[in-house]
Amino acid sequence: MASGLLFLLLLGIGGNIFSEARSAKRLILCEHSNAKLKCGHGQVIQVHSANYGRHDRSTCSFRRPFYELLNVHCSRPTYLVAQSCNGRRSCIVSASNSVFGDPCYGTYKYLQVVYSCRSTRSHRWCPSGWTLFHNRCVKFYHTGHRWCPSGWTPFHNRCVKVPHPGYHHCPSGWTKRGRHCFLFLNIEQPWDSAENYCRILGGHLASFHSYSDLSFLRTLVYRGSGSFRNTWVGGTDRLQNRVWRWTDGSRYNYNHWYPGEPNNDRGREECMEINFRGSDRNNDEKCYVRRPFICARRR
Repeated sequence: MASGLLFLLLLGIGGNIFSEARSAKRLILCEHSNAKLKCGHGQVIQVHSANYGRHDRSTCSFRRPFYELLNVHCSRPTYLVAQSCNGRRSCIVSASNSVFGDPCYGTYKYLQVVYSCRSTRSHRWCPSGWTLFHNRCVKFYHTGHRWCPSGWTPFHNRCVKVPHPGYHHCPSGWTKRGRHCFLFLNIEQPWDSAENYCRILGGHLASFHSYSDLSFLRTLVYRGSGSFRNTWVGGTDRLQNRVWRWTDGSRYNYNHWYPGEPNNDRGREECMEINFRGSDRNNDEKCYVRRPFICARRR
């Protein structure tokens, strides 16, 4: 039972992937306000989850009209806090539509961040619930009737390799290209869940910066699925409409859109997929749509 719960948390279904970590801290920041995340000497920030929206009527409710508190199903998981703060001793975060967009117009929102401070003395660090053993993060998982070997993690009845600290080669199942390792997961997930899972594996959804890069990603999809399936990559324009960025922080310097795209149909298409209609072109799609995805991490 406990392992099943951990499996659900690992998928990021609830958003607070590591909220049970003993050292985790929780920050609630009301809309239109700023706060500073700060760690002590010799420590850096590790953001485990961040969500901008509203989940109850009591949080950040002081002197707010009742109609601004009614929508408690307003949620926008965001990687932007982690992108800005991870690896730094301190950073400023803002709860604002100008940063995260507006997931629910007319609702007074708040930003919820779960983070911890980790030591900079060693790069040998394992996520909550894992154990460092001979320079790798290990744990046995059981889902249904499937056991995964130590150092692997189950994902929809598959065992997926988790890279261990200090590892400078690509883990088994990953494909090397340049300074990065790539993994195609032929498992359909919403874009946010896909990005969260790639972060658990030490990376982000894949980016590309040339047609050669794009062709490489398409080849991974074809080898893994037998066709050119529509597949999530790390492009998004959530921060500013039609200003596309990569979740890995790399420069967005190459376009290969399908004719007429991106069109932001009904103002809700903020995430990028490749292989649109089986072609070598990209498309903007609604982020809640389920797609297989490609993760990338540095070697």
